[in-house]
Amino acid sequence: KLVVLLFVCVLCVGVCPRNLASATALPLPTELVPFNTTEGEAMFMRAVARGYALPFWQLMTSFEKQQNQAFCSVASSVAVLNALCIPAPVDPQYSPYPYFTQDDFFTSCVNQTAPKGIVSKTGMTLKQLTNALSCYSEYIDVSAIHAGESSPNTFKDNIKKDFSSPNHYVMINFDRVNLHEEGHGHFSPIAAYSPDDDTVLVLDVARFKYPPFWAPLQEVFDSMNTTDSASNRSRGWIRVSSTNSVVGHLSL
Repeated sequence: KLVVLLFVCVLCVGVCPRNLASATALPLPTELVPFNTTEGEAMFMRAVARGYALPFWQLMTSFEKQQNQAFCSVASSVAVLNALCIPAPVDPQYSPYPYFTQDDFFTSCVNQTAPKGIVSKTGMTLKQLTNALSCYSEYIDVSAIHAGESSPNTFKDNIKKDFSSPNHYVMINFDRVNLHEEGHGHFSPIAAYSPDDDTVLVLDVARFKYPPFWAPLQEVFDSMNTTDSASNRSRGWIRVSSTNSVVGHLSL
């Protein structure tokens, strides 16, 4: 029976019917396409063929769910930092192996910008997360773009450039309401762009809630072009890249 179940699961990978794409997450709105469906797989193959899926391969080795419902910004950052393979701290639970976790992300520098106790209750704004990531400026370049001060074409140009370049990543800060999902402000990395479908692949770090999904680029932009009441500025996206052509973990 176990062999039969495993065989069925293998067959299901990447080709689940839409209504069975996730057994635990909330159902996605009809305009969003679950990654692990035939339609989602086809979009991904088109993105790969066009050369706009480079972040996906590294992010999938480090993509993890947020450890509480306010840590979407932290989980997104940790996924990107680990994907970049920059020198990481040694978390006691993984000693002696260096690895960014959602706990050791909060260095003394990060805590000055975004104290862990406050973030665990209220999350972060676009500016706060950008400032927090700037604590790692020895190894990364980071910049934030507010959607209200930009345009869909600029967003598209940014992701096309970043998704076809090694060691470049993008995180989005959006309002779920505009994507017809449950919730409000949220952060997640995006991992691919399909120009044939004009959709982006969102690796939702609230993995207990929604699966990774494809969303129309215009709708993603509109969901970022919303006001964050904590900052009274629009949400947007953060671009992160390595400062070096050769990166790696700390030597042990």
